[in-house]
Amino acid sequence: MIKRSLVKRMNYVWSDDPALDKDASEFAEKWDQFKLDGDAKKLPLKEGEVVTIFELKPLHRKVFLRALSQTDPMDQFAEAFAHGVKGIAPCEIDGETLVVKFAKPGTEDERLAPEVLDKTFDPVLVCDVGARVMEISRINFQRG
Repeated sequence: MIKRSLVKRMNYVWSDDPALDKDASEFAEKWDQFKLDGDAKKLPLKEGEVVTIFELKPLHRKVFLRALSQTDPMDQFAEAFAHGVKGIAPCEIDGETLVVKFAKPGTEDERLAPEVLDKTFDPVLVCDVGARVMEISRINFQRG
């Protein structure tokens, strides 16, 4: 039986988050488990560090197809990032706590506001998190 939820949100951590202890012997195993359950508390962290959690929501068909219609993969991931990220915390940019705001809130086209996209733009981050948004937007027989 196929199980799917377009409203269930999932937590994600940027795979290059500087708080992650990638040298920990159990990192690969814990990372794989994290991708299934979204429980960041189990990830190995460097002493005294905290990861930034991206709260993600699967894309609806219209938005997913719009992202796929982009010819450049970077544009695909940027579109997925803009529409699929619903929260970012804790996050500090230039000494200020990031406040997540949306353009077109409450609509099918809700997306991160341009100023949030500008503040969080890093091509590697956008590609990694955007790819994860696209991944959770597909039917997954393990995750449901």
